[in-house]
Amino acid sequence: MSLKTSISICLFIATLASPIVTKINAVNKKEQPTTTLHVATYNIRLQTKADKEERAWKNRKNQVSKLISTYQFDIFGVQEIADKTQEKQLKRLLPAFDSYSAGRGDIEGKTGERLAIYYNKKRFDLSEKGFFFLAETPSEAVKGWDAAYKRVCIWAKFTDRNTNKTFYFFNLHLDHIGVLARAESAKLVTEKIKKMAGNAPVFCVGDFNAPPYETAVYNTMTATLADSRVSTETKPEGSIGTFNGWDTLSTEFPIDVLIDYIFTQNVKVMTYAVLNDKIKPASVPSDHFPVLIKCKIR
Repeated sequence: MSLKTSISICLFIATLASPIVTKINAVNKKEQPTTTLHVATYNIRLQTKADKEERAWKNRKNQVSKLISTYQFDIFGVQEIADKTQEKQLKRLLPAFDSYSAGRGDIEGKTGERLAIYYNKKRFDLSEKGFFFLAETPSEAVKGWDAAYKRVCIWAKFTDRNTNKTFYFFNLHLDHIGVLARAESAKLVTEKIKKMAGNAPVFCVGDFNAPPYETAVYNTMTATLADSRVSTETKPEGSIGTFNGWDTLSTEFPIDVLIDYIFTQNVKVMTYAVLNDKIKPASVPSDHFPVLIKCKIR
């Protein structure tokens, strides 16, 4: 066989193999699991007969789930779930998610307004979970300090299958009336985080009912954890404030209504956004805007 013939054969084989190699590389690239997390907090507004027309849960729930899907949340804390019925309705609209929840009505967490952690069930393994009351006696179903209502904090420990890294996720809703209750609850939560998580990665999200200048809450939280709005590597997107109060006319929401937070520990925050989406010009999915970060566990 001549050298010229050998070269021609080799070139022919390479031509045949090239599309196969390209396809294999494309498959390998596609199958590479992401290490980025989309973490959010969302007060979805409880289901109540007081809300009519566009504000009624039955007319908002599809838009709430659409927003969650559009922005590709991976794991998020939800506040103001009226009961298990509302929780199940949202879960049915988000088939990729599982959830852990607890109510504030009794020591078993079965009754009363609920908090929930929704997580992508294909990506995360939940290994531990629990909740405690925001009160002087956290193991008892009682109101704490000067709070108007019983309040709880729920938590869970997860492992991300994409990275095999574990982290803790806390979700809470501080009292809207009790100033002392908010301050003492922040102390209790950070103490629990230190004891339970140590130096492990942590997300602590929720409706704190306190702007940053309520320092008895904010400074307590940031003494232990980082405020993702501050630690993000890029400029925060969306409005400053997170509570809209059903206001669909304003284009800016000030720091006075910045009350929903994502605090972190050992987490690299790349982006932070308050999602100001509307259902239509005269309606929003909830009286709070969700907060979303894109991040990586350190």
